[in-house]
Amino acid sequence: GAAAGLWYRTGSGGLLELCEVRDNGWSGVQISEGANPTLRRNSICNNRSAGVISFHGGRGLIERNDISANGKGGVQVRSGADPVLRGNRIHSERSFGVWVYERGLGTFEGNHIANNAWSGLQVEEQSHPVVVHNTLRGNCSAGIVVYNRGSGVYEWNDISGNGRCGVQVKSASLPQFRCNRIHHEKQAGVLTAEEGSGLFEENDIFDNQWSGVQTEGPSAPVLRRNRIHHNGGAGFIAYQSGSGVLEGNHVYANKKYGVQSKTGGRPVVRGNLLHDRQFAIYLTENGAGTFEGNLIHWPGASEEGEGEEEAEQGVYVSADSSATISGNRAAQLSAADADRASEQEDGMSSEGDAA
Repeated sequence: GAAAGLWYRTGSGGLLELCEVRDNGWSGVQISEGANPTLRRNSICNNRSAGVISFHGGRGLIERNDISANGKGGVQVRSGADPVLRGNRIHSERSFGVWVYERGLGTFEGNHIANNAWSGLQVEEQSHPVVVHNTLRGNCSAGIVVYNRGSGVYEWNDISGNGRCGVQVKSASLPQFRCNRIHHEKQAGVLTAEEGSGLFEENDIFDNQWSGVQTEGPSAPVLRRNRIHHNGGAGFIAYQSGSGVLEGNHVYANKKYGVQSKTGGRPVVRGNLLHDRQFAIYLTENGAGTFEGNLIHWPGASEEGEGEEEAEQGVYVSADSSATISGNRAAQLSAADADRASEQEDGMSSEGDAA
């Protein structure tokens, strides 16, 4: 039709099942003003605006639909809407896969969000979705972008093979990422910038072409108990006055360094296990930071428990850089031990791939 295909409003409901909703002048399905329909196993495609939009307090249960090739995203959630999206395929969109904005909410569970022209999921403007057990893969920009004071909870998602970073956090956003797998990205696994921060706990961040985690500008994420390994750059890098707090992470087998700080970077790195192919800690170009209580494995170290002097052999600080370095300990890690540790950790990652 010339307008929306269907518009549920003012508390309406009902079931839309096994239908084709396509080629409409507005969105395929619009849900507003407390309406709460169920959309199940439909094909929603080629609409001029979004495939599905829930807005002005709309709700809806949207499950097992195929949503594709719409003009302004597969799904939009805005202005206090709180739908549940479960088990949908959202793909081949001309812009975002999913866009949550203007204080949008929503629960996104078990969706496959792939091969969209922009990001898989963009969250902004004080929106706070719950995003659990989704796959975000092959999107032309990032897998997930949290932008312009966005937030939300993101758990147990598999984010991989996107055109830029797996996760971008910018513009004073404050999301929480837990237990996600962020891997095989064409740039960094995670990028925070422009006062973006957030909490990253127990994620597996590996095999990204750039660094595992990059923080730039006045940005200060908190990273706890993550595994950051086998990335093409550093495990973690702070630059251009980026900072952040790293506690209890395992950072290993990255191509360059474990933790790198340069051009005004100043992270706090405390209580981590660091063993990498070059230096565990590497500061250049006015890099700074606080590095304390870390256990640093490197091939020349003696048995665990040796003093700070030996630990410092795994640390490089250029003449133009400065840092507070205290209480770190060195431990020997033979080539065989390093291989065994990497194989064990990689086996865990492979099991996740198989799942």
